[in-house]
Amino acid sequence: MEQNTQRFVAPWASGEKLRKVESEVLIPNLMKKKAKVLCQDYMKAFDACSKGRVFSLMWSCKGEVQALRNCISNELEKPDLYSEAKLEYLKEREKFQEEYVETGSLKKKKKEIRKEEIL
Repeated sequence: MEQNTQRFVAPWASGEKLRKVESEVLIPNLMKKKAKVLCQDYMKAFDACSKGRVFSLMWSCKGEVQALRNCISNELEKPDLYSEAKLEYLKEREKFQEEYVETGSLKKKKKEIRKEEIL
């Protein structure tokens, strides 16, 4: 008996409509990653300040921590960042769905995962 192996894209996974988890969790997480990249100078300053410190880190690097927090929160408030992250997420979701229809695999290839970690 042959099974029907025809695969399809779920209705919620096509187009620009987002599920609650995507709009409230996945896209904000992507935004945080992008904000950290944009605030890399502040992260480097904090990293330099924290070298060799353990307990004194809390009071010695207050300025660097506050500057980093301000930078990240300022970036997260920008509407352009949300729209950019949303577009990137939608492209990634579409790519995943196309790959699933072709291969039937729900897992990313190890090569792709490593590339994403490097970026």
